[in-house]
Amino acid sequence: MQETGRRELMEFKNQQLQLMGLLAAVVALIATGGSIAGQSKPADGAALIQVMAGAVVIVFSAFSLMTARSLWRVFVSFLAGVALMVIPHLLGR
Repeated sequence: MQETGRRELMEFKNQQLQLMGLLAAVVALIATGGSIAGQSKPADGAALIQVMAGAVVIVFSAFSLMTARSLWRVFVSFLAGVALMVIPHLLGR
């Protein structure tokens, strides 16, 4: 019984560390992308911010697969992220 509790606690700790690492990576992506977007032309900066938003949506939809009850919602959010990343390229920005 005690061994099971310790194992569950270690798994929870590892999941929390993974989530903190993911959030740190997302913050770094947003800060870097925002800095680059601020130094570029307005149209290019807007396209970069849109692609960054799509990447963040894809990352969180992939991460939510671990706890998702509805795969349909995860799939829709993943497609929304892909659309955010592809639309600037299709529009030729």
